Amino acid sequence: MKKLVTALVALTFLALVHPKAAQSQAPAPMHCPYTLTIKTDKQTVTWGDPLLLHVAIKNGTTEKLLSVPYDIQDMGFVVDVFQAAGSRATLTEHGKTWPHRPGSTGNGPFTQLDPNAVFNRRIVVSDLYDMTSPGKYSIQLHCGDVLSNTVTVEVTP
Repeated sequence: MKKLVTALVALTFLALVHPKAAQSQAPAPMHCPYTLTIKTDKQTVTWGDPLLLHVAIKNGTTEKLLSVPYDIQDMGFVVDVFQAAGSRATLTEHGKTWPHRPGSTGNGPFTQLDPNAVFNRRIVVSDLYDMTSPGKYSIQLHCGDVLSNTVTVEVTP
């Protein structure tokens, strides 16, 4: 029993001294086989108006035909919204049901995306996050190890 305790203490010490050794057990982030570009129609939005995010999904990392879920919620994208101070905006009730993990469902119909082809979808960001406080918000979309560009909008009263 004493040897077991000694071994556990030694392993704990190793994990603290060599954090990379402990991190090597973490799974690698999922690789999404496309690139993501986002934009909004407006740089300034009046409080209460919907904020529409246009998403261009491009099969730009493979020369193969990709089977892509038609519904953007089935693609496993994570939408990040931050206030100007750097704090994350609060999720709405609807936002809490949005899939927040890559490869979340994929139960709906699919479309085929040729190499270098672009598939356009939209997300109503103001349905996912509480953006009722006036100020600037930064928005980014990601899937596994793939990040979109960042867009900034200002919400006014």
